[in-house]
Amino acid sequence: MKRLIPIIMLLLLLPAIVFGGNSSETQTMVPVGTRGAGLWMWTITMTASDNSGAYSPFESDWDMDGLFLMAITNPGSHSPTDNYDINVLDVENSYVFGDTGAFSTATETAGYTPTYDGSLANRDRVTSERAIPLQNGNYTAVPVNGKVTVYINNNSVNSAVIKLDIFHIRTKQ
Repeated sequence: MKRLIPIIMLLLLLPAIVFGGNSSETQTMVPVGTRGAGLWMWTITMTASDNSGAYSPFESDWDMDGLFLMAITNPGSHSPTDNYDINVLDVENSYVFGDTGAFSTATETAGYTPTYDGSLANRDRVTSERAIPLQNGNYTAVPVNGKVTVYINNNSVNSAVIKLDIFHIRTKQ
């Protein structure tokens, strides 16, 4: 029996050793300023899979009821592939920052033809960049209700890190 325990432990750990880890993300939500203006910053730090460079789509931890104003992308010290794309979709599967044309199950299953006009398309692998939501060719604040889903595409660097800050005015505290 004592010989069986190490073998069982090895068999339990083998999939993690062979296949590597999945992508991961951490989220925080903090108020900006102290005057109660309702401006919040949602920060997401995302790490790509350590064996494929892919990012799994994920949903916000909070309802984002309010207006999305701006996003800042900041590649980590282990930077992603140049010109990676980020899509943020609301509960209606609408692109909050415009359509980057990157694959997402929401658009593919609906048979949607991408417009490639998203303000979070083709992000730089070295420089922090700002983006304002783009809707129908116009830069504008975008109303959002409920949770949003984030998709990151066009990265091939294993364990690449991206930090995304989204500034928004929340209608619910």
